[in-house]
Amino acid sequence: MTFEEVKACFVIAIKEEGKGIKHKGLLIEKPSQQVAEEYILKAKEELEVCDLFRERGTDYKIPEQWYYTLSKNF
Repeated sequence: MTFEEVKACFVIAIKEEGKGIKHKGLLIEKPSQQVAEEYILKAKEELEVCDLFRERGTDYKIPEQWYYTLSKNF
């Protein structure tokens, strides 16, 4: 997932929250490039762990806080 794809998820979420639609696991207090990049790094680390488990034939679930962002783009 690219930076632009993740950024688009947040843009959509902000617009929908303005309409009253809440997103599980997504809380934006104030837009911040640094915070967004930290979330991206955490998500990449979790995906690497998932890949490691899958390579060994074990099912590994992605932590709930990343589910919305990832499922929106796949």
